[in-house]
Amino acid sequence: LYNSLEEYIRKMTLKVSDVAKPISKLKTIDINSPIKEALHLMKENDFSHIPIFDDKNRLLYVVSERSIISLLADTGIVYDDTTSLSNYKEYFSIINNKEEVYLYLPRHAYAYEAKDIFNRYVEKGLKCGAIFITETGKKEEATLYMMTSWDVFDI
Repeated sequence: LYNSLEEYIRKMTLKVSDVAKPISKLKTIDINSPIKEALHLMKENDFSHIPIFDDKNRLLYVVSERSIISLLADTGIVYDDTTSLSNYKEYFSIINNKEEVYLYLPRHAYAYEAKDIFNRYVEKGLKCGAIFITETGKKEEATLYMMTSWDVFDI
C-alpha cells in the first residue's frame, strides 16, 4: 500500500516540464523545407509531429501524420525533392486546423492536467495533436517544451 501511495503522489506532483520534451532536444524543420525532408525526418525518428518555430521559438506550424495524409488526400499532389511545405501551409496551421487541436499550458502545470486534456479530446472524438508549454501558457511566448499523448501515457 505504501508503494502504491508513494507512486500515486509522485505521479500527481509531476510537472509538465518533467515529462515533456524540451524544444532544444526536438528535431524541427523550416517551413520552406521539402515535404520529402519532413517525411524522412518523421520516418527515421518515429515522429508523429514536427513543430516549426520562428526565430524566437514561437510555434508557427506543425507537420503531422494527419496533416500529410489530408494534404495528399485533398490535393492528390505528386511531390518531388523540391516540393516545399510552404506551398501547403494551410495544412500545417496551428489555428483552425480541421484535423487536430494544438494547445498551450504554462510551465507550472501538472502533467496529469495535460493527460486529462488529451483524454477529454479523445472522449469527444477529437484529436489534441500536441500541447506546447510556455512560461505562462500563452501562444505568443517562446515555446519551452512539447508534449504529445505518448509523453503522458504512463501517468
